[in-house]
Amino acid sequence: MDSILWAERLLRNAPVRYWLESGALLGLWRDRAEINWDTDVDLGITRDQIGALDTWLAGLRSEGLSVKSRYYRGACYGYTLRDKKKPEILPVNIHIYDIDGQFAWSPQIVNWPFLREKGLAHRRNGSGLTYRFLSYVHNEAKKRREGNPLRRAWRWTACFPAWAGLVLLRNRMERQHWATVWPYSALYDVYTWVIPAKHFRELDTLNVAGVSIPVPSETEAYLTAHYGDWKTPVEEWVYWMDDGCIWPYPPETVLKLIDQEILADEMATSATHRA
Repeated sequence: MDSILWAERLLRNAPVRYWLESGALLGLWRDRAEINWDTDVDLGITRDQIGALDTWLAGLRSEGLSVKSRYYRGACYGYTLRDKKKPEILPVNIHIYDIDGQFAWSPQIVNWPFLREKGLAHRRNGSGLTYRFLSYVHNEAKKRREGNPLRRAWRWTACFPAWAGLVLLRNRMERQHWATVWPYSALYDVYTWVIPAKHFRELDTLNVAGVSIPVPSETEAYLTAHYGDWKTPVEEWVYWMDDGCIWPYPPETVLKLIDQEILADEMATSATHRA
């Protein structure tokens, strides 16, 4: 539990109201331990906390903490925190939720090549020639130190510079462009987490190793909404495919569905199918 406890100690003195969520919460609630194959610690806050969090994080950047922000349409929707001095500690992802009536929502940018690396490409058809070409360049760039001299030369002089250039340019963009500007649109999509706001309006606490950690209220209902049968561990988990709270729409579409009172019906139907 080193990573979760590090995150809790870090946020304990922050002037914000936060909670543990997603896989970190699942492992702690079900097993009283971190999930072995988890790759991060997820925390959540509401947008009204972002000003106080920004000010607090600014002071930590000079103390060896790496802080990266994620933006969609000019609005920050998350941070990734890393301890530069302790690389064994998992990164902490802070998700920022907007509250709209009975729902809380947060954008998620999906990177499709990850599915190929995990052997899960069968879950989605390729996105035409651009997708296949960029996947080829990416894979060749990663293997630039392998193969015969001619193949290494091709990978170093063509594939690696092409992929590095795309990554450097992407890093200068807001994430919304990753899913809307060619050629990145062949690799990324915008999804949205949509969660009943009741879980965040009131918080409960989970006591672990003498530490009280804030968690969403009605915790087991929250976990069921995300994972269905959350009591059964599933290692081959891809949240944008398997999570019951992820929707394959950008936030602007989600807001229209909320206004039209369509999303509540869709969520109710989805929950019935997952039960």
